[in-house]
Amino acid sequence: MNNNKKGCKRPENLDIEDSVSTLFENSISGGSSLLTADDLAKLFNTPIKTIYKWVSEKKIPYIKLGKLLRFDRALIQAWLSERSNHGD
Repeated sequence: MNNNKKGCKRPENLDIEDSVSTLFENSISGGSSLLTADDLAKLFNTPIKTIYKWVSEKKIPYIKLGKLLRFDRALIQAWLSERSNHGD
């Protein structure tokens, strides 16, 4: 298992939906329903600039709070579910 810097454990061999569920259960954002770009980058194991690119291209649901960029957990989970193949 991997430990992130806030001490939450995330198994290495989960698919993305399991990772999202694990992330939500572990509340890496201190229990908030909003995630940061850094949270998503860690979750997706992708560079943070990819997250910002998706935002600029409006490919991912996001919320702007003044200058702050946040992602609603429920919307991200739904967004991922819509894109899941499920072996079809």
